[in-house]
Amino acid sequence: MRIAVYDNIAAAIRSGRYPLGAPLPSDAEFSAALGVSRTVVREALLLLEEDHLIRTKRGVGRFVTDALPTIGMERLRSLEELLRTLDGDITVHTLLHGVQAASDFVAQGLGVPERSSTLARESILRRDGTPLCFSFESTLSVEQLHSVSPALAEAIDAASETPGTLLSVVLRSLAGSALSGAFEVSAGVPGETRGRHLALAPGTPTLTVAHTVRAHGQPIYIAKHTFSPEAGPLTVVQSVAGTSD
Repeated sequence: MRIAVYDNIAAAIRSGRYPLGAPLPSDAEFSAALGVSRTVVREALLLLEEDHLIRTKRGVGRFVTDALPTIGMERLRSLEELLRTLDGDITVHTLLHGVQAASDFVAQGLGVPERSSTLARESILRRDGTPLCFSFESTLSVEQLHSVSPALAEAIDAASETPGTLLSVVLRSLAGSALSGAFEVSAGVPGETRGRHLALAPGTPTLTVAHTVRAHGQPIYIAKHTFSPEAGPLTVVQSVAGTSD
């Protein structure tokens, strides 16, 4: 119940129904309007405050924050959208696209035998010409994806003609489906190829993000993204009982 209340109020804040800096209704008013107990309302409001959507003035009341936090990696979004939250236009330049034999990394992530056929794409994402991220993505083969979603299989089969990342194709094709994702984040330095594509000097620190996506519990997508320092901060908003994907 508290998550439903959280989502209701958060949506009202992000839509502008509760403007930035505006006072919020009282616990009692929320309770009556939403048909839940004051305890549930208070728990939801505490989560909203933890996520920096609202703030409390002691002895005065609760208010919408003066600036909304950025939604970052806690939501399933394409790299284009994630990086677009900062200033500048994002472009995706495809370096490679085609069927590849699954490496150990891909086979483990997708749950397929090593060397089996998968679809792979390598891309460089740039902001106003500056390279931000080297992205390697892989999905199940078109034949395997057909059992998950014929629409997704068709979209992936035609993806060579589709600009952007493979994840953007997946998310458009499976909009409204039961999707879940997981990130593994590590620091390191790029290899020679990634460093060259990102225009980085040897030894420059980078952030590597391994990303997997499941549809109805079935792994369908795995990626490894190497972010240059030029990408800027990647936001992760957390709460004790949040609804992150």
